[in-house]
Amino acid sequence: MLIATGGVPLSLDLDRWPGLPGVHWLVPAELAVARQDMTALESLGLRFPDLLTAVDAVIGKPGYGTFAEVACHGAAMLYIRRGDWPEEPFLVDWLQRSARALEIPRAAFERGDVGDALRALWQLPHRPPVSPTGIDDAAHLLARYLPITAPSE
Repeated sequence: MLIATGGVPLSLDLDRWPGLPGVHWLVPAELAVARQDMTALESLGLRFPDLLTAVDAVIGKPGYGTFAEVACHGAAMLYIRRGDWPEEPFLVDWLQRSARALEIPRAAFERGDVGDALRALWQLPHRPPVSPTGIDDAAHLLARYLPITAPSE
């Protein structure tokens, strides 16, 4: 399991999280604690996409990068709403349609009460990875609305 904060600091007391049989946590170094079931993800020296392909699920907050990476790698995600971010409803809707994803209440996440949510997430049908076509889509839109003309001599 990967806890991905996407650059947004969280104040979690992972020492108080209950252990889950068969679950090992990859956590940001600033949250790492001396537990056999937790590893600071930075100590692995892997890029985020490589971590996504190595874990069974991600827990994090809505964000463009994290949501896109999860969907493009066919990963599963539990997410905690930010609540004060205007783009959030649209990103959550997109992730729900594009990947295996479930919301987890903030209080449950902060307590580490994630076992039932993980089991429910893993019961969802697998979804194929989303094709990362954003660059091509943007180029086609630009070409459509801003046609390139040859410079005049």
